[in-house]
This record gives sequence, C-alpha cells and structure tokens, in this order.
Amino acid sequence: MRQIIFGLFILLWVGCSREVRIGRKITRQFNNNKIFQQAFSGLVIKDALTGKILTNINGEKYFTPASNTKMLTLMTALANLPDTLPSLVYEIHGDSLLFWGTGNPVFLDNRMDWDSVTYRFLSENKHSLFFCPDNFKTTGLGPGWAWDDVAYRFSAWRSPMPIYQNAIFFSFDSLAQKFYTEAKFFQKNIAYRPSSNKISFSKEGNQITLRGQSPNKYQRAVPFDYDNQLFAQILSDTLHRPVVALEGCGLPAPNAPLLHTVIADSVYAVMMQESDNLMAEQLLLMAAFAKTGLMTDDSIIPATQKNLLSPLQIHPKWVDGSGLSRYNKFRPVDMIRIMSYLYRTQPEARLQNIFPQGQVKGSIKAWYPDYVFAKTGTMTGVHSLSGFMTTQKGKKVIFSFMHNNYLSSSKVYKPEMRKILEWIWGHY
Repeated sequence: MRQIIFGLFILLWVGCSREVRIGRKITRQFNNNKIFQQAFSGLVIKDALTGKILTNINGEKYFTPASNTKMLTLMTALANLPDTLPSLVYEIHGDSLLFWGTGNPVFLDNRMDWDSVTYRFLSENKHSLFFCPDNFKTTGLGPGWAWDDVAYRFSAWRSPMPIYQNAIFFSFDSLAQKFYTEAKFFQKNIAYRPSSNKISFSKEGNQITLRGQSPNKYQRAVPFDYDNQLFAQILSDTLHRPVVALEGCGLPAPNAPLLHTVIADSVYAVMMQESDNLMAEQLLLMAAFAKTGLMTDDSIIPATQKNLLSPLQIHPKWVDGSGLSRYNKFRPVDMIRIMSYLYRTQPEARLQNIFPQGQVKGSIKAWYPDYVFAKTGTMTGVHSLSGFMTTQKGKKVIFSFMHNNYLSSSKVYKPEMRKILEWIWGHY
C-alpha cells in the first residue's frame, strides 16, 4: 500500500512540476520578447480540463479589450436567446398590422441566407403596415465611440430593426461610369465628381459624394444616419408598399406573436468571425428585449454582470456589445473565465463553428494554425487574442493575450503570439 501511495505521489509531483516548467518557459519567452515589451502586455494560459493556470503575466491588470468584448455578448446571447432568432413581434388591429423590431440585425443582410420569411410576411400581408419603435430605448451610437469613425461601416447605428446592415452599399460600374447602390432607395444619395485625384468620398448626413479618378473596381459601405421615418421609407421602397412609422404606439402585448426566422448560431458566427460590430450591438439589445421587453443595454449589461459575471468573479467596466468603446476595461483573467464558462457550458464543436479558426475562417485565418480558435480585438494601440486550442498531446488550453498602448501596427504582434501558441502546442 505504501508503494502505491508513493507511486501516486511521484506521478502527481512529476505532472505538477511539468506544468510549472511549461509555465516558466512560456513566461520567459513572453518577458524576453522585444515586441511585447513595447506595449503594456498581458498573458494568461490555463489548462481547460485541470483548471491549472500555467502562466499569468499582468493577468489582474485592466486593459482595453476592443472586440474581445464580443465574447461577453456571445455569453449573454447564449444565456438569453432561443436557437432560432425572432425578427419582429406583431399585433393585428382591424385592418392594421402593427410590428415592432426585436433588434435582429440580419434583415436584408446580403452575407447570409436572405431572410425571405420576414420579407414575405411584410410584403404579402393584406393589412396596412405600421412600424412601432417604442421598445427601442437606447441611442444610435454607443458611449465612448470615436466620432471620426461614423463614416465607416464598423460604426453603423444601432436601431430597433436594422435593414441592409444600416449602411449604404455602393459600387462603381465602369461601363456606365456610375455608382450604384444595393438598396435602390439610396441611389439618389450618391454623387460622383470625376477628377484626376485618387478616389475619395465625403459624407454629409446621408448624402455621399465621391471624387476622383474613375475606378475599375470600387466598393464601399457607409452607415446611414438612422431615424424611424427613414427606416419606414427604406422599407416601403423595398417592399413596394406603404409602411408608416408610428411614434407613440406603445409596447406589444406580452403574448404578442413573434416571427422566428434565422438560426442563432449563423448570426453568432458572423459576429465572431467577421468581428461584426452591428451584429454584436444588436444581439445585446435582442437579449435585453428577450429579458425585459425593451431594447436597452442599460438593463442587460447590469443583469449579465449580476447573474453571469459576478459568480465568476468578473467585475469589469463594460459599456457596449461590440468593443468599439474605449470605456470598456477587462483583465486577461476575465477573458479566461469567460472562455472557461463558454467551454464548460457549450459543446466544443459548437464553439469551433462559431469562433474564428486559423487557416480556415474569420479574422485569424491568415495568422494562426488551424488548431487555434480565437477572437481578436483590435483598434489603434490595442490588440487582444483570446480563445482555445488542443495541443499535439491532446491537452485543452485556454489563453488570453492583451496588448495596449503601443505605437506600431498590430501586425507585428501576431507572429510573436503565434510563436508562443505553436510552442505550447508542441510542448504541452
């Protein structure tokens, strides 16, 4: 019996000492990296099965996470939304159909299977259509978003029922020497002024002017300044029938029917793999609507902090769904705990379908091996990478890199992070 106990003790000691040795080598590589030393950097590595922290460098310090914030949005959506997402809620009163948005961002989104269910429901309905916006209780632009980003699609306005990704998509026809818009409603909003200069654009309200040389290939998406009347006009033009925006029509009845249309995981995958900010913001608002009947991040963020984050000992500064705001502040250990929660509560295969994958799909396709599944987060002076992988020896590893306050491009950080992940894959 003593020999068995001694043998077990030796095995346990060898295993632990190996984890310690691996952790020390990772820490040494990180601390000796000249690129990482140019920033305020952190790294936490965890064995997902044993719970052992292999490396913790500045893991308790707060960073601006950028789009790593979308991992919290995913966590919130998974906890509050059904597997098939609703596009609207409606009531019939006499010869009128009143409908409210649920925040669903995919209506007429050309990247996904076209939402023909919603289109047919509205276009073929025999009742007069009235759009009710009173369940939307937040602002179009989020707190701490950069004012000079508003002309770029990644800063599209939040709204009760996004349409065409809340952006004006246009491309140049070299034969006609003219720009064309995806939504015909906006064709009148595009002006082209040929010149000898390189092509550029300016935006004044929802009027877009392009100046420069005739481009053979040119495509761009510019967010439009949302209001409810404009939404009704765009939808009327799209459906080829009148739609009236009815302010002050109140909220739908608690038992009002929902129109379910799109598989949730397909939306989560676009949000995570393309790092789509509008989808993240709208999914957070969808979760708020599902929980409270109102679309406001002022309700869903505190509820998630209380019910999901506090039990995990996560106490961040969290203000939006996308990570566009520099007000957001998270620690690497927070991202590890969020990733651990996702890993514990969701099948690994589901997470692999949703997350970007090295060599295969999403924002990390060109930078990391195919065994790496991770979410990036990038803005000026900020780059984060948090995710999971399985090592060559079958170990399940969760990791979070966070870099802030550097002056160079994030492109110089990615190869250095890859070196560490490849080393872990081969040695742990």
